[in-house]
Amino acid sequence: MARYTMTVGGKPLTARESFEVRNPATGLVCGQAPDCSPDTLDLAVAAARAAGPGWRSDPAARRAALAEVGRVLRDRADELIPVLTMEQGKPLRDAKAEIGRAAQRFEYFAGLDVPVELVGESGGFRTEVRRRALGPVAAITPWNFPVQLAAAKVAPALAAGNPVVLKPSPFTPLTTLEFGRLLAKVPPPGVLNVVSGRDPLGERLVTHPGDQLHRLGGHRPEGGRGRRAGAETADPGTGRQRRGDRAAGRRGGPDRRCAVLVGFRQLRPDLHGGQTGLRAPRALRRGGGLAGTKSSGLGTSGGMWGIYGHSEPFVLHRPVS
Repeated sequence: MARYTMTVGGKPLTARESFEVRNPATGLVCGQAPDCSPDTLDLAVAAARAAGPGWRSDPAARRAALAEVGRVLRDRADELIPVLTMEQGKPLRDAKAEIGRAAQRFEYFAGLDVPVELVGESGGFRTEVRRRALGPVAAITPWNFPVQLAAAKVAPALAAGNPVVLKPSPFTPLTTLEFGRLLAKVPPPGVLNVVSGRDPLGERLVTHPGDQLHRLGGHRPEGGRGRRAGAETADPGTGRQRRGDRAAGRRGGPDRRCAVLVGFRQLRPDLHGGQTGLRAPRALRRGGGLAGTKSSGLGTSGGMWGIYGHSEPFVLHRPVS
């Protein structure tokens, strides 16, 4: 039986423990995924932190890497499509379309520049509003579109200069782990880290106490518990929403500086037993040290390119060249 590896700091990592992943069409075990330990999660967050300064300082390298990610996904799609169908249950044609949409997302962000806003010129100086990356982003994806929603999070984050620690649903981790393996050498080590595991890995990730990381909505570290990421916990076989699908509330309520997304659900009788959840829940307030977390990837809220592409504006005065 196939065993899969995590990607941390550009290298494959296994774990002492693993968990079974089942094919929803047959109920049979189709793979073993590593169950990330707290120590390995620390390594992943540390790798993302270490990669941050170099990654955010080179926009041209970011654009080139994003374009290469799109190319790799298209060229290696045949390796991902059967794994996605096996663990998630969607038809091969839909799995192929999902990989294509993910590649398209990376290609789109490869063509964008972080904008510079000219405020004015006076006395031989010009005043500009520029943006800088905030730091590592925790991205947690649900089971229904594992690769597409990973791209929806990872692409804008990397384009804005934010490294990523990505955790897929424990129901569908295999394609995302392969996604990490295929892309391990594309961006520099630590820029894209992929971990997998059962509860409470998601909570550990979004409440990680890294003291040099940043929360969504500002640059000041904030203590306390973060919200549980929610959309990862629906059973792909039954469509039932398990505990955590509607993100558990945090004391103090949501961050009012974040836009609120109205949730919705689209049903397709031919896909996932008619229980395709396309929910866009409200933005989540950070409780730990990561730049941004949200339980789904649909829509955007906060920041220049949504919650994962969040960046901090600052004013620059410089001589007119």
